[in-house]
Amino acid sequence: MATIKLCDGPPSALEEFIAIRDAEAVSPEGGAACFVLALNLLTEDPDLGRLCLAAVTDRSRLETTEGGFFGRKLMNHDLRLISMQLGDGPWIPASYIRGTSPAGRYIIPPASDLEVEVVPDPRPGSAGCADTAKVFVSCSGADSPRPVTLKVSSRGFWKAVEWSSLLVGVRPPVFAEEDIH
Repeated sequence: MATIKLCDGPPSALEEFIAIRDAEAVSPEGGAACFVLALNLLTEDPDLGRLCLAAVTDRSRLETTEGGFFGRKLMNHDLRLISMQLGDGPWIPASYIRGTSPAGRYIIPPASDLEVEVVPDPRPGSAGCADTAKVFVSCSGADSPRPVTLKVSSRGFWKAVEWSSLLVGVRPPVFAEEDIH
């Protein structure tokens, strides 16, 4: 298991995110952790989150657009699916940040280290080729880590190509009785 320390708090600008990606996405584990960070940013700042997602997603899942990250963005159907799934559970991305829990309502403490635990696929060569890897991201709201498949780009960055399991439900956050009234 690898614990990837991404930053001392969420990045507030694309340049900060890119610096993290450039440092960490040089391994499949780091690429998966950066994808998790981008999902978290999407829930906090959708415009920044969409740019960051494009920066950590394989080119096969992107389309051309004005603006975007170097003129690219996630395909519309992927963006709609992510929005729909996170609309039902906006806390899902935070469940992949080390130290969050259902009892703590998946709240990431301000100015805390953002760390993601990633487990390599226990079946060597299961992704099928040298430029593809599957890793599993630990989740505080699920009983087992969730898979992400990544491909290495021509620049050497590992980028997500399949992440659907990261978006399925997790245990709901626990709210105290006074929170409900």
